[in-house]
Amino acid sequence: MAETSISTPAAQGRGQSPAGVGRSVFVRPPRRRGRLREALRVRFRDLSLQLLLSDLLSKRWMEAVFPFLIMVGLVVFFALKIDNYLSAYNIRETARVFGEFGFVALAMALVVISGGIDLSLGATFALANFTTLFLFHYLSWPLPAVLPTVLAVGALAGAVNGVLIGLLRTRAFLTTLVTMIVFRAISDLLYKSYSAPIVMNMRDSAVLDFLGDGDVFAIPANVLALAALALAGHLFVTRTRPGWHLTAIGGARRTARHAGIGVRGAVFRVYVAAGMITALAGIFYAA
Repeated sequence: MAETSISTPAAQGRGQSPAGVGRSVFVRPPRRRGRLREALRVRFRDLSLQLLLSDLLSKRWMEAVFPFLIMVGLVVFFALKIDNYLSAYNIRETARVFGEFGFVALAMALVVISGGIDLSLGATFALANFTTLFLFHYLSWPLPAVLPTVLAVGALAGAVNGVLIGLLRTRAFLTTLVTMIVFRAISDLLYKSYSAPIVMNMRDSAVLDFLGDGDVFAIPANVLALAALALAGHLFVTRTRPGWHLTAIGGARRTARHAGIGVRGAVFRVYVAAGMITALAGIFYAA
């Protein structure tokens, strides 16, 4: 900081030059006050709602927070509009219904992470539900044979999509739209032909009753199974090499192929896994 030299009047009266023997008084320039206040004023002036929202939405954690906040808002809205919405019985039964379709959501999430889409999961769900009822009640198969057979049916439906999309490289949207129509038509014909015989030959099963209506510490069994599968899927995608490959394929398929990742085989396996998870949902729904 510069300092200014000023000679006193007494020194000038004695004929002494200002730069000579005369006594000099050093005066500091006045400090700038309110720097912090001015900086804050500029800071808040530059901020805007648009910039704030764009900055928040650019964060990776907002991908999970934003849907969660929407869900919380919907729960609060319905709690205010519907009596006993947050009662223990209603929460348990709502979770039981959600658990069955949560498996389909997990299957779709797996496909979407790989950069694809599967419109035929609903039809696969219907086929798996019919297969469970038909084998157990109409054909009187034992339950240990019914469950893997239904999972195989779901895997077969997924394999059809996997061959067409992963190996033959057809468009996922149009391909699964066609397979959805085919699978749905098959299930509708089967339901129309065998609904009455299945109802006439209904059997009891403690295992199916537990899967459909059982609770573990007041938590529905299908919700526990869904939570376990969701945790396993999270660990698979974020902690294993095949999961990393799947994410890379969904981000940039050509780049993943150049990096040496087997894209076609990975896409095929994703659709097969999605079909099996959807078949599991059909088992819980049939129970």
